[in-house]
Amino acid sequence: MHGFSQTCEGFLSRLVGLNARRLSGLLGLAYKCRIRLPIFVSATFLLCHLVLKYVPRVEINVQVVEEEEEEEEDGQDGSGAEPR
Repeated sequence: MHGFSQTCEGFLSRLVGLNARRLSGLLGLAYKCRIRLPIFVSATFLLCHLVLKYVPRVEINVQVVEEEEEEEEDGQDGSGAEPR
């Protein structure tokens, strides 16, 4: 079984692009946090739920007021041609 573990780690390290020692460290850290991670995810979900449920929403209404530009004279349209 020890050989399968090394083969699996070798495949994963090539897949992810990490060397075997670093991947072993990451897998060891994940194993150590196997209890804390679900608790952390649950606490995060509860916190987001409380914030969305009980913190009042602020509505911001923005109105854009456009100023009317002065109309240019008929003969000055920027093309340089004279009107007929």
